[in-house]
Amino acid sequence: MDPQEISEAAKKIAEQLGETGAGPREQIRRAFEVAGPETVQAALEEAQRIEASGGLMLKDGSRRRTPGGVFFYVLRQRVSREEWRRIQPEAPKAPAPPPPPPLQPLAWEERAELVQAALARPGTAGFARMTVVGRPLEVKPREGFVVATLEGGERLPPLPHGLPQVPSLRTIYKVAIADHQWRSLASALNNPEDMLVAEGFAFLNVKTGSVIVLAQRAMTKLAQRREKPLRRYSG
Repeated sequence: MDPQEISEAAKKIAEQLGETGAGPREQIRRAFEVAGPETVQAALEEAQRIEASGGLMLKDGSRRRTPGGVFFYVLRQRVSREEWRRIQPEAPKAPAPPPPPPLQPLAWEERAELVQAALARPGTAGFARMTVVGRPLEVKPREGFVVATLEGGERLPPLPHGLPQVPSLRTIYKVAIADHQWRSLASALNNPEDMLVAEGFAFLNVKTGSVIVLAQRAMTKLAQRREKPLRRYSG
C-alpha cells in the first residue's frame, strides 16, 4: 500500500471505531506501516466481535473500553513490544529546565542580612569545639588553671570555594588550661620552634570581645607529631 492508500484505510477504520481525534488516526496509520494491513484488519475484526458480545472492561473495572480502546488493546496483543513502541504516540518531551544562574560569591560586607535571616529560627548546638594553635603572648595563673592569651586572624588559610572571602580579622583567644596540663607544657614551650595546641569548648566573651576556650586537651606541636606514629602502630 502506498502512503495515500494507508491514509485512506486508516481514516476508514477510525470512522468505524468512532475515533475522531488526530492522535488515534495517526496511531492507526502507523499500525499499517509497522504491522501491516493484515494485522490491522484482523485486530479490527476481533475488536468488533468483542464489542458485539458485550465489550471489554478496563482493568480496574470502572467502565467499558471504547471501541477504539478495544481495537488498540487487541492490536497490542498481536504485535511485538518493539512494534508497539513504534505504533504508540510519542510522548511530548518536557522542556529542559533552564540552568540555574551561577552563584555569586557572598561579599563579606553583605553577611549581616543573611545572619539575621538565619537567626529567625536557630537550631540547637550541643557545644562548639575549637582548636587553637600558636604561641601564647602571656600566661596568667589562676586558682587551679592558667589563662594563655593568643592573638590571630591576620593570615587566614585557604577557604572552600563559594565561602565569602573574609578579610583578615584579628581575634584574641583566651585559653584556660588546667594546672596539671600546663606543668608539662610550660618547659616545652621554651623551645621557640614549638607551639601550643589546645582543643576545647569555645564561647564568646562579649564584654572583652575575646573567644574563651576551655581546654579539654592541651599539648605541644612537637609532642603531637611524636604521638601520631604511636597511634598509627598501636594495637
